[in-house]
Amino acid sequence: MNDIPIKEEMTAEFLADLDAPSPATTETYRRALRRFFRFGVQNHLARFTRQDIKRYRDELSEHNLSPVTMRVYMTSLRKFFEYLDKNKIHPDVARDVRITKVDVLYENKSFLTAQETAQIIKSIDLNTEKGKRNRAMIHLSVTTGLLGIELSRAFVKDIRTQDGKTVLFVQGKGCPDKNNYVILPEDVLK
Repeated sequence: MNDIPIKEEMTAEFLADLDAPSPATTETYRRALRRFFRFGVQNHLARFTRQDIKRYRDELSEHNLSPVTMRVYMTSLRKFFEYLDKNKIHPDVARDVRITKVDVLYENKSFLTAQETAQIIKSIDLNTEKGKRNRAMIHLSVTTGLLGIELSRAFVKDIRTQDGKTVLFVQGKGCPDKNNYVILPEDVLK
């Protein structure tokens, strides 16, 4: 193992080697690693120990980041050190450093009440094409739970009939194809 100083320029080689599911994932890792390198510069580090990784994790915690954000930062760091170790550049000092668990079902999210949702939908001007589109997107989101990315990838041509029902095929986050669908409520279809 060389254990040479780690430089931010190594990020480009790591990202090129990374088998990321999408360009968005690659960009997320780039941003996360940028923050790690700022930590390294601030602490005058060019070689890292397991203790340094723990200090970085603890520093992230002090900034009141969400568990999901913490997980992204630490996952990108783990994958980076895994890459460095695989290429005999630096030992994998991030391996097995514990990170915050995220309970996907009970993430701290705030939801609109039915009354608030109805108020928003009623406030949309349906005399314009933009208003009609916005109403359909909001209504679709609140009735089917589609994410913003799924809505932005949806096209009229994705509306089809499945088992006698009108559905919208959607491309989910991290999915390469539009292989899932939601049943379209009558209001949205109009």
